[in-house]
Amino acid sequence: MAFNFHYLIENFELRELTSEADIIDHLALRRAVYKKEYSNEYTDNRYDLLPSDWKANLIGIYCGAKQIATIRVVKRQVNTAIQKHLQTINHQFDLQIKPDFSNALPTEYAFDLDYQTHPDYKDATVELSRVAVADEFRGLGLCRFAMLAAVGISILDNAKYCLYSCSTSSVKFHADLLPMLEGVTVRQNGVGYPGFKFPKFSGAVLSSVERISQKQTNQAILAGIVCRYGVGVLGDNFFAKTNADQQMPSFA
Repeated sequence: MAFNFHYLIENFELRELTSEADIIDHLALRRAVYKKEYSNEYTDNRYDLLPSDWKANLIGIYCGAKQIATIRVVKRQVNTAIQKHLQTINHQFDLQIKPDFSNALPTEYAFDLDYQTHPDYKDATVELSRVAVADEFRGLGLCRFAMLAAVGISILDNAKYCLYSCSTSSVKFHADLLPMLEGVTVRQNGVGYPGFKFPKFSGAVLSSVERISQKQTNQAILAGIVCRYGVGVLGDNFFAKTNADQQMPSFA
């Protein structure tokens, strides 16, 4: 099935999570997906709560009332909007997670980034991570849809660079959306991150928002606005009025 942004944004709900119930569902889905995919290298817990979640904007994609996909945008400062909810979840389920209040991003723990030619990197970078899609909803392009929403939220928050890490095959998969900056090198150092050991076949990418194509930038901003403010802000019959061509090559 070809990736159809128009179809996805009309038929699935994007939501920036702020309620405790939504966050619990988010962490449960992440845990189910990551335990299955990284069974030998996953530090198991009842919920996939990580120290860096305290610094994250958590995003969910919904089909009706069910959260079917996740992603997060990690920043360098605490997200006070969900801080108390995470503390409650941590204590309620005895997860024993120590929050990460440092200004380092998760991938920076496990990868050595040489970004000397980009002096504003430290102040302007967010990390996209923890993409998870429920098995029964795979093949619809929800991974790419989640990535676009996360990029859109990052743009709304004035980020200039996006850092992400995943399997080396997935890095190639998303290269058209977030191309690696020229002159940047990334080496895995083997240190890992508390609660999650990066698999040996992991790769990391540092990309500039400015290098994203105009079409994908427009889609990302639209997805980010809907995610943060709800589809209602677009008004009635938005897509019928714009008649925009939202087709892209297949990434399903």
